[in-house]
Amino acid sequence: MRFIVEVLRYKKYIGILYAAFLMFCYGLQGQTLADYLVETAANAPSLKAMKIAQEGTIQQLKYIGGLPKTTIGVGYFISQPETRIGDYSAQFHIRQPIHWFGTRKAQKAVTLTQSELENTAIAIEKRRLFLAVKKKYYQIYAITAKQKVLQQQDTILKRYQMKLKGDSIVSNTARVAALKISIARNNLHYKEEILKGDLLNAQSAFNQLLNREGFEPIIVPDNLIIPDEEPTLILDEVTYHPELEKYEHWNRLWDQRKKVNRKKAMPEWNLGLDYIAVDKQFNTVVQNNGNDIVMPYISVSLPLFSKSYKGISNQYTVAQNKMEEERITTENSLSHRLETAMNDRITARIQYHTQQKNITETQAVFQLLQQPTALDSADAETVLEVQQLVLNFEEKKIEAVQAYFVHTAVLNYLN
Repeated sequence: MRFIVEVLRYKKYIGILYAAFLMFCYGLQGQTLADYLVETAANAPSLKAMKIAQEGTIQQLKYIGGLPKTTIGVGYFISQPETRIGDYSAQFHIRQPIHWFGTRKAQKAVTLTQSELENTAIAIEKRRLFLAVKKKYYQIYAITAKQKVLQQQDTILKRYQMKLKGDSIVSNTARVAALKISIARNNLHYKEEILKGDLLNAQSAFNQLLNREGFEPIIVPDNLIIPDEEPTLILDEVTYHPELEKYEHWNRLWDQRKKVNRKKAMPEWNLGLDYIAVDKQFNTVVQNNGNDIVMPYISVSLPLFSKSYKGISNQYTVAQNKMEEERITTENSLSHRLETAMNDRITARIQYHTQQKNITETQAVFQLLQQPTALDSADAETVLEVQQLVLNFEEKKIEAVQAYFVHTAVLNYLN
């Protein structure tokens, strides 16, 4: 009676906790693969680091275009030279180099292309992460589906085992059959334990991909259906894949760097101003006595004997040729992956429907074995054989589903 009173006292709080639990479960069930991908894009440290680096590159644009360092000099004549207008006491000079026309514009173009290259790298990394998340997601689905199959098979074997033990007259043959079924159930329990460990590892890796701080269970659908016929694929050529677009950016970047190098190889202008302080002579009368000297000047720096600019240009050309060969290799690899994924997805669909037919036929055998007079010690052997067949067919069916959707994810990555 006291217990009932205590329950009624905290009835309101129990209701609140229960409602919160239902909302939590509903929130978990509401999570889809698309939600996980959004979370990955928002939390992935690699994407954050690449975006920060891109922002740093964009910030460089604000500082490109300024003039080179200004040189300011001050000198004092320890031994003052005597001139007609007075003695030199000190000298000041300022010099400002000016790059060749168009150098700053070429440097800005290089920075902009670097930013585009980094943006393409972000797109590639995002696709790579999404593919990894999808693969791990479908792996978790396969493990969960296999667990359900094992539980169903264990329930069936348990029912047959109890029926054998429940007979009024139990022969030695029946006991042997019951023990064999018990051994088969032990093997199922062993596989269930292995799958539990695999599921924990897969969920842990999945949470790491999403950069979650703690461990959270992953919600996957109860059943994934493969279509009867292969859907029409609308795939663009891999020519427009970000992994190939980056080589276009690299090619343009090398050309722009060559242009900057040519600009630097041009003459460099120098504007300057010299100022000499002159002491006034008091023992003579001359024109401009004690007037300071101001001398503006202009000079040109010429790379007459420098070969560094030509060497740098050659290095850029070599790097450009190397990138072109890498582009061809990457294009061939992507094309091969695209063709392989398409064929493997078709194979997975065929495998799925084949195993589905096999499962239907073996289930018909089970229906016969479930007749009241059908089960005896001999039929128990048949039960184990059919059970093993069903288990193999179900596992192959689940693996076919996993393969189908993984190859679909690969096609999405390549498209």
